[in-house]
Amino acid sequence: MKINWKIRLKSGTTWFVAAIPILTIIWSTGGFQASDLDSWQALGNSFMTFIKSPASIVAVLSALFATYIDPTTKGLSDSSQALNYEKQRLDTEKLDQKNQARKVK
Repeated sequence: MKINWKIRLKSGTTWFVAAIPILTIIWSTGGFQASDLDSWQALGNSFMTFIKSPASIVAVLSALFATYIDPTTKGLSDSSQALNYEKQRLDTEKLDQKNQARKVK
């Protein structure tokens, strides 16, 4: 499984998309309630409830795995084009398929 982690980890979108399932699963399986946010001890107890649940850990790992798989490519790896990126490609950039050079509109 080859993924261009260098580029993905520099992206704020990557972190945001990863945080959503992680926080949602932790919040729901840990039994968090809004009142837990009033006390560090209550928040810690709820988090420990989450940590003690193997199903919760598997759910988080599954969500992260699903988040990083590119459904537009065959298999689990990034495309060879994406693996060669040195920076995120902007929508204003067009990739010349013939020589793989980046061109700006």
